[in-house]
Parts: sequence; C-alpha cells; structure tokens
Amino acid sequence: MAALLSLGLTTANAQIGLVYDFPVSGATVPAGPVILSGRTLYGTTLEGGAHSKGCIYSVDTNGTGYKDLYDFKNVFGPEGSLVLSGSTLFGVTRAGLSDSGCIFAIDTDGSGYTDLHDFMGPDGESPYGGLTLSGSVLYGMTLNGGAHHRGVIFSINTNGTGYTDMFNLDATTGCNPLGPLTLENGLLYGETVSGGANAAGDVFCIKPNGTGFRDLYDFNPNSIYGNDGYLTPLRNKLYGMVNQGGVGASGGIFSIDTNGGGFTDVYEFPGYFVDDAGGLTLVGNLFFGTNGDGGSNMTGDGAIFSIDTAGSGFRELYDFNGTYGAGLNGSLVYSKDKLYGTAEGGGSQNFGTVFKYDTTVIATGVNELIAKSEEVRIYPNPSNGMFNLTISNYELGINNTVEIYNMLGEKVYSNYQITKSSNYQIDLSSQPAGLYLYRVITQNGELAGEGKIEIQK
Repeated sequence: MAALLSLGLTTANAQIGLVYDFPVSGATVPAGPVILSGRTLYGTTLEGGAHSKGCIYSVDTNGTGYKDLYDFKNVFGPEGSLVLSGSTLFGVTRAGLSDSGCIFAIDTDGSGYTDLHDFMGPDGESPYGGLTLSGSVLYGMTLNGGAHHRGVIFSINTNGTGYTDMFNLDATTGCNPLGPLTLENGLLYGETVSGGANAAGDVFCIKPNGTGFRDLYDFNPNSIYGNDGYLTPLRNKLYGMVNQGGVGASGGIFSIDTNGGGFTDVYEFPGYFVDDAGGLTLVGNLFFGTNGDGGSNMTGDGAIFSIDTAGSGFRELYDFNGTYGAGLNGSLVYSKDKLYGTAEGGGSQNFGTVFKYDTTVIATGVNELIAKSEEVRIYPNPSNGMFNLTISNYELGINNTVEIYNMLGEKVYSNYQITKSSNYQIDLSSQPAGLYLYRVITQNGELAGEGKIEIQK
C-alpha cells in the first residue's frame, strides 16, 4: 500500500490545478459539488455575496468567466448540488422564510429567481441532499420535519405546483437522510443515517408516486455504516460510501442489489480517512471519490481516490494541503479527462476553491471510448444528440441492453433487445450538452461494452 500511495502522490502535483480561487471579497465557502453543462460549471456558496448569505455562481472549466449569478437575500444555506433542466437550475436551501428551507429555480443567466416552495416543518424541514429530476418532477428528502419529525420524501413539479409529502420517515423505516435520491429502473433509492432495525440507518426504495416503500438493508454498527452521500447505479447494483465502522473505523464502500439482496462490503477505508464526502463518480471501470477531511499526509484537508468497480486497486490520487483547497465538499464531476470538485476552505485566501484533477496519466483505461476490442461502437461521437449503436460480435447474445447515464449518475436512457443485426439509433437530442456514460449489457448480464459519449450543441 505504501508503495502504491507513493507512486500516486509523486505524479499528482502536475495533475492538480485551480479553476477558481474564491477571494476575500465576494461569495465564499462553496456549499457543495458543481454540475457541468457544456464547458460551464455551476455551484453555490454558503457565505458571502451582496447579503452575506451565499450565492449561485458559474465559471468556465478553463477558469475564466466567473459570474455571481444570484445573491441569496431572504433565504440562505444552499445544500447539495444544483439540478439543470434545459436552461433552468433547481436547488434547495436549509433555511428560508420559515427557517425550514426552500426549493428554488433560476435561469442559467442569473435571471428569473423563483422561490418554488417554503418548508414549514410539518411538510419537511432542512432539505440537505439536493434534488433529483425526472421529466418535469423534482424529488428530494428533508433531514427533519414531517409527521414524525424525522424527515420526509417529497415531490414537486418544476413549475412549483403540486408539492407532495410522499412519505414520512420514522425510527422504524430509517430517518434523517442527508443525501439525495437516486432514480433507477423506475424506483427512487435513498439512504438514511439513523433509525431502522439497528438504529444505524438503512437503504430503501420507493415508487415515484409515493407508494411501495421498502427497507432494503439495515446498516449494522458492527460493520460499515453511516452515510452522507448518494447511491451510484451500475449493472443492477447500487454503490455508496459510508463514514463509520470497518477496519479503520472510517467506513468504506458498499454495494447492494437493486432488489435489496447481496449487500457487499466492497472496501474499508484506512484510519486516516475522515468524513467521506459525497458519492462515487463512475468513469469507465473506475469509481472516483473524495475524502472530506483526511488523507495520508495527515493535514486534514482531504484527498481524491480511485478504486475499480470490483473493489480492488484502491489509489489515493492526491492529498490536499490547502494550496488547491481544504475540506473537500461533495462528489466529483468528470469531463474530457478532468475531474472537477469544490473545497470549502483553502486556496490563497482560505475561502475555498473549485479545483480540477487531470486523469490522463492514470493507466486504467479511463480514456477508452470503446470497450472489448470494438465489439460495441457508438458513433458519431461527439454528436448533436443522435447516435448510432452497432454490435459486431454475434456471441454477445441475441438481445442486449443499452443504458446511458449523465455525470450525476442518473439514467437518462435505456432500451432492450438490441441485436447484432440492428444499426440502432439512440436519440438524446432532448438532453443538455455534456459528457455521458454508456453501457451495453448482454442477455446473460455480462458487460459487452462501456465508454463515453459527448453531446455538443
């Protein structure tokens, strides 16, 4: 392990860089991960701005064109990542007009800010995890509030109508969720940090109409448990991070089948990992993640790591020391061989950063666009949203499944019964510009091919 970490750290300094260094004046302390649309990153800050309550900002991936899009005034404390639909950004704050948080919308040019819903307590309080978008409906969870004061699962239309308290969490079902929901195969999946059979939280699923709640797995304090991230789907499994228990008492990475079976302790973090931040970002056959306040150099500023999807090959890629950030804040977003993330402190003024990490020297096949000797091909790539899929090896099976995910891990497209003889067309023209991940799975459940496609508009 020591030799592996040393190798990673000797090459990392040339790979890390700043996108934006938050100054003393202006918005400060990034509040969560950034999202990417084309070449523009969008995010929020907890502090600073015209009213000292944080802001919504945008910046180009090359570090130019920083814009303070909106300064919070009547509400404050943005949480989780923003969600983009067309030219509208959606997000949540933990405090609002009623001091219980709100859901908001704003155009990407900074105009049209709208307070869509103010939480009052009985309908939820403190929506920490951010939102999940499906069509014209937003889904989310609150940390507290609701009928049992333990949080709720809610939905609301993107136009601000139809707010629904879908499900009230309690100590039996699992409660006090900190992360967002994940939409997979027509179900919403999430995690809680307390409650459940062992009072250590659980993994659950629920239908988008609010029915069919199921406690899929109860975390065990004798294993790895505790979480504040989200679930990443991969081939009928969900992967997540927890921050307690295990050999280093720092949690680890787990997987669970989408039907609730097959819970696996994939990897246990070493003891110098503290406060694992956000979720896992899947690129090719690698997961990338962040450690919020730990790292092997013991500065307490956080680290970036990678691990393959089988749970082997763990690498600590870069330990932060304040120069490029300190206190990593949420998950990473991937585009064109770069990972982008935020830190709530560090930088030249110690008010936080947006940073980037170059993955091109990682010899893991991250940059492969076509897998398995070009048995699967998607072209043209990039395109305006219309792609063709061909499968060249008959032995891959008669029926194949294609799945496409955005960089937030949300499935945006799937289709079945794709055969060797079909030159299948994939229509993603309704999706925003950016990078997407595709997977082709055989009828036997084997991975036929995976890679990246890019929409340019």
